[in-house]
Amino acid sequence: LNLSENDEIFVEGVWKNSPADKANIQVGDRAISFNSINATPENLIELIKMLKDDTVESINFEIQNQKEKRKVTLKKALLF
Repeated sequence: LNLSENDEIFVEGVWKNSPADKANIQVGDRAISFNSINATPENLIELIKMLKDDTVESINFEIQNQKEKRKVTLKKALLF
């Protein structure tokens, strides 16, 4: 995840076979919310903390791409 020039949180990269990859999240998709929290620059640090927190098992995202807006639940997984 990264912050765009328009202050939107977007997907900067996706690991192959990761939960995001399996949910068909693509580079450039925009995060609208996570766990019912608006995805804003002010909340980006909170999201990063959740991603790194081993006690958090999954995060609910609302994602938007050029075609659609959808909700996905990503469960954390060790990739290597």
